[in-house]
Amino acid sequence: MEGKRIVTVDDSIVRATTSRKINRMFKSAGVKEIHVRISSPPITHPCFFGIDTPKKSELIASSHAVKEIKKFINATSLNYLSLDGLKKCMKSEEETSVTPALPVIIPSLVRWRDSIA
Repeated sequence: MEGKRIVTVDDSIVRATTSRKINRMFKSAGVKEIHVRISSPPITHPCFFGIDTPKKSELIASSHAVKEIKKFINATSLNYLSLDGLKKCMKSEEETSVTPALPVIIPSLVRWRDSIA
């Protein structure tokens, strides 16, 4: 991977410790640039719908700007899916119920989970 520019995609960044470890491994393998893309908005508040994060202080996005998180995880760039982008993925506005956690679109996520069970 020496000298390569790579893009990594993850569903979320919660504490950022995993992203940091993975990016360190890529850097030690000689990767030149790491561009990180997250397929959810930043998680800024605790959520009790499946994410094991009872304390706001454990969530890196609750107290750090994207630029600071990018530096912490040793990434060249970091971009999240916007809340508007997430809402556009939904069938209709009536189906969405935003919680402070992601914000999460609960009814559609429940239907999706039930459809793959």
